[in-house]
Amino acid sequence: MSDHDPLGLTERGLVISPPINLERGRFYLKSSDIDPLQLRANLLLWDRLAFPNNNFISIGEGPDAKFLMAEGILFRPQARISGGGNAAIAFLKAHLESFSFLDRKEPGRWSLARGEDSISFPEEQMEKQRGLLLQFYDAIPIPDREVPIEAVLEFRARRRAELLSLRHHIDNIYLEVLASPDKDLAAISALTAFDKSLSDHIRASQEAPFRMRLSGLDIKFDWKTVGVGIASHAGAVAAGLPLASALLATGGLTALSMLSVTAGIKGRERSNSPFEYVARFNKELL
Repeated sequence: MSDHDPLGLTERGLVISPPINLERGRFYLKSSDIDPLQLRANLLLWDRLAFPNNNFISIGEGPDAKFLMAEGILFRPQARISGGGNAAIAFLKAHLESFSFLDRKEPGRWSLARGEDSISFPEEQMEKQRGLLLQFYDAIPIPDREVPIEAVLEFRARRRAELLSLRHHIDNIYLEVLASPDKDLAAISALTAFDKSLSDHIRASQEAPFRMRLSGLDIKFDWKTVGVGIASHAGAVAAGLPLASALLATGGLTALSMLSVTAGIKGRERSNSPFEYVARFNKELL
């Protein structure tokens, strides 16, 4: 597998894929390019993007991907698959092997991105009740699909402090819940701190010189040590985000969050960072 420059001390990476459907062993590529809205969302919170390639089914790069490669932000890890067989299974295997390689090389620094049509972990690799799911609804502004990549990178550099704070508070929700004996109370406390960070990002987005679109985000953590509270029942902790909602009120929107138990990855070392992000894009513009 191809190498890449190590991530910096505060940097995080995301493994991405083009819009693709691999259901029931069938391989259907909706586009050979990365979805432009997904790509701009990815660039906002992550420093480096890995777009895996393989020797079985090779997918080229579009103009945005080529530009990001030239800037050293996106790279193409090369997975080698031996033998023939089902194209969908081979493509999935190559993609997840790329994630596993990066996750082993830089533990806790890489996550897998998922959109409406993209690659995720198969059911047989997951372990029930060993993951934590953090969901945000209509909460996080991202650049719209027509925004030039150069403008997104400029905004990211100018607002790096707010974006790092947002990412820090996402991780901190998991850490506080994990450490506290009263996990429901810890979740509410950590979400309150996240609300302040999110409201700072919304203010910065409202000042951006381009259109922003609201997105929802599902964030999955491994949780190998199950304690009392959230992890001991099938329910969930739901919480409003009043500071963020106040800023979105003119559009008639309310930012919401929810924390619940989900499946984790079998055999993976516990990490304080998410292993998967699932983006959901709202039609509403900020």
